[in-house]
Amino acid sequence: MRDGQKGGAPLGRNYMLANWDITKNIYSGPFVSLALGPFVDTGKISDPSGYFGSPDWLWDTGLQARIRVFGSFEFVLGYGKDLRSGNNSFFTTVSR
Repeated sequence: MRDGQKGGAPLGRNYMLANWDITKNIYSGPFVSLALGPFVDTGKISDPSGYFGSPDWLWDTGLQARIRVFGSFEFVLGYGKDLRSGNNSFFTTVSR
């Protein structure tokens, strides 16, 4: 994250990424369901040229809410924190 926005990570051709999250169902109704939980992302990026990449592992953590409407559309609202820089970010995703 850079300036509160995702996508400010180092560039490179080679990477390893791991995601972990747990969601707990908070509410499940006939039309809407809500799940809430923490997440942790970690990754390493490098480049054979040596000009790009990052010497350190990148770590992000935060909370996310998943709202499913009519059993079809899912809205994800999240708050993340970059553990190296301390920057914060809000993000959303919509999927079907």
